[in-house]
Amino acid sequence: MGSKQNILPYATHLDWFASEAYPWTLKSAGVVWSFALSTVLLRLHGPALGLQWVNDPLVLVVATVTAGAYAIYADFSAMKWCVIPWLQKVKKLKVLRCSLPFCRFLPLQLFGTFLQTLTIQNNAWFMVTLIQSNHQVLKIWSCIWTHSIFGFLPPSAWKTWITPKSLAISIWCISALQLTWPLLTGVRWPGSETSTRFPTRKAKEVRMNEYGELLNWKIENEEKPFNLIKTENDFSTPWAKLVLCLLEVWGFKAITCTYFESVAKLALASGLRYTGSMSISYPTQRVEEIVEFKEGYPVKTEEGLLEPMPQGWEMRSLKEFQKLARAHSIRVVFIMFCKLALQMNLQISFIIILRIQQKHISANFFTGTNWRINVTGLISILSLLIIFTVEFLDVLCTVSVFFRLRKAVRDTVISLGNSSKVYAQDSFILQNEDLIQSYPISGKDLKAEYYVVVRSFWWLFVITMFSAWLIGYALLKFICSERCEYGGWNWATGCLNPMTDTETGSYCIEFLHF
Repeated sequence: MGSKQNILPYATHLDWFASEAYPWTLKSAGVVWSFALSTVLLRLHGPALGLQWVNDPLVLVVATVTAGAYAIYADFSAMKWCVIPWLQKVKKLKVLRCSLPFCRFLPLQLFGTFLQTLTIQNNAWFMVTLIQSNHQVLKIWSCIWTHSIFGFLPPSAWKTWITPKSLAISIWCISALQLTWPLLTGVRWPGSETSTRFPTRKAKEVRMNEYGELLNWKIENEEKPFNLIKTENDFSTPWAKLVLCLLEVWGFKAITCTYFESVAKLALASGLRYTGSMSISYPTQRVEEIVEFKEGYPVKTEEGLLEPMPQGWEMRSLKEFQKLARAHSIRVVFIMFCKLALQMNLQISFIIILRIQQKHISANFFTGTNWRINVTGLISILSLLIIFTVEFLDVLCTVSVFFRLRKAVRDTVISLGNSSKVYAQDSFILQNEDLIQSYPISGKDLKAEYYVVVRSFWWLFVITMFSAWLIGYALLKFICSERCEYGGWNWATGCLNPMTDTETGSYCIEFLHF
């Protein structure tokens, strides 16, 4: 930004440009999930219409490639608006905690986007497959679960209530929260913006003078100063409107959303890994900068201007970490738990049942009459490991930031305790006015925000560990069932043979030593 005769560098803010990335993330969520829902409806109703080709795996391939291609295009298009302020702040790009140049970082992130799209399409396809195969696998399903750690339930429960069909539909609906929750909490309610957007499409007309002030684009040949504080606009969402209308009386809070937060949520909805990486790395860098340089709240000077001071940097860093924790908690719940932990456990169980049913037990993983089942299982497990590893290492980075932040602010929190004395103040300009207002921050306020951060950390940690345990058990189950002679295994009994008579299809149990 600047004129040819006076070009000065200026650190841009991500919120200024996130509003231009917002439409791309929203359209990507619509396209990716439209393909998933279309394949579900097509496979459920196609056979009744005489369309037998709808169950051909080629349909899944076409849907995945098309949806994945658009997701990659939307991911790249959204980040074109955000890449400069993002790189100004982050500087070092990392994958699996290893620094990479941008030319390598970009294709890896776009591949991650395609992989996320693959899991969305595959989960929808798998749900319909289980619905169609419910009666064929019900006997073995009931046998395995009856002799598991859940054997205290009546045997009829596995044939009537907790069937493969009902469980597949339930878990898919839970994993679909990856779409529904970002739409509820990240989509802008029409006419709800509270401030003026930064002129992204006219940014070349914005100049900075020698005093470090930005000048607005020219209106009638007059240069007008641009108010930076009012550019951090937020808006209401469908969830906020629902809270105001129905849920506020029950203690829910109507929280507004910024465009940056909205882009992060909608990127999660369609699995945009490139854009999603920004939602983690950017607030992480902000927390570290605030702690390192003691960036406090702006205060009013004698000249009537707002200038940042060291006072209140502890509170500001805690507030910034809460944004990081919220963004990461959503990823952990919807990606690691709902989509990976639950879905992949069910998929591996189904693969094991098919292998048992078709007598595909062999010393060699790739031999047998139905080797495609093992290959499909291997692809699913590799996808699981890649996505889980990336998400898990991102959590480790957040945990590391938390402990550094805790070390930096804990002494101040303890020393101030429950004091009601003002320890800092935050100054801001009222909307549509030129008046500078301030509100005080006490030690009690700081302590309350510190405990919010601690609770956010423990919630993130517990959900991550529980998801890791479920995923670890799924991998153990897959490996052990392959080593067992008859292909059946669970934690409670070890190896078992859930089907001994292939002619009658009986399912008497024969426990084996593993």
